[in-house]
Amino acid sequence: MTSLQDELHAVARELRERILHEADWGLAGHERSPEAQRTAPSQVFVRALQPAPPAPPAPPVRPTAPVAPVPVAQPPAPPASEVVTAIHPAIVESIPIAELVAPLPTIQRAPSLRPAPDLSIFGNLPSGSPGLQHIQTVLGECQRCDLHAERTQLVFGRGNPEADVVFIGEAPGEEEDLEGRPFVGPAGQLLERMIQAMGLQPDQTYITNVVKCRTPNGREPEIEERLKCRPFLVGQVQATHPRVIVTLGRIATQTVLETDGRISQLRGRWHSHPHHDSQVMPTYHPTAILRNPQLRRPVWEDLKRVVQALGLHTNT
Repeated sequence: MTSLQDELHAVARELRERILHEADWGLAGHERSPEAQRTAPSQVFVRALQPAPPAPPAPPVRPTAPVAPVPVAQPPAPPASEVVTAIHPAIVESIPIAELVAPLPTIQRAPSLRPAPDLSIFGNLPSGSPGLQHIQTVLGECQRCDLHAERTQLVFGRGNPEADVVFIGEAPGEEEDLEGRPFVGPAGQLLERMIQAMGLQPDQTYITNVVKCRTPNGREPEIEERLKCRPFLVGQVQATHPRVIVTLGRIATQTVLETDGRISQLRGRWHSHPHHDSQVMPTYHPTAILRNPQLRRPVWEDLKRVVQALGLHTNT
């Protein structure tokens, strides 16, 4: 019995030291994982086994002279007019004031995506449907990269050629490759429900992908493949002239914003399009939501910012 008590006291001392160590480092209040919650004994159990240490004597109190607080100079806030000009004028009135008082973030451009796309191939690009048709004509039966070898057909885009909001994904999947239309599989069905929850119908938006051909085994498009397709993507943006672009997932976000930043750091904030006056709202790809339903809440928070910017009324 004595041996068991000694072992319990040793375990209690070790746990108590670990708890004090976590408290010293500011870790005691952090949320524990479910496994840690199941395996870690409660502090009540530890205190019951560990004898309470004697209270230390109170230190003597020495009078001290009051110290006057040192004023800290605050940097002047930029004028509201300078901040507002960074945001698309067409959506200033409908964006909440909290969005207007913060300037758009500056992101680090990725050197591999920095070369500006050559839009001279389109000549004087008209807007709307004529512009999209012209881009599709220039694209032709594209063989500018190796992706053409395994595709069934090109997947250009669908929806309203004069939409206020454009959704940009990564690449067509198997079903899209067969039908020739983007986002028609399970991820597309989820995207359409998301659009409807925003108070829109899918045919009121424009939907496309970074690359227009299916990738082998659904892999991520490589940098060179994205660069070959980028002029056509930027052309689609210029022809539709949307107020807002929603990039779906890391590849689309990095390609559109020409950055190598993480989607978790870029999502939920407004960004300026490098080659157009549209504002960009990155969020997670619908496929990621199907794999991890916990992403539904942050995605909806991102889409609510778009709803507010466009002055829409949600259907939820």
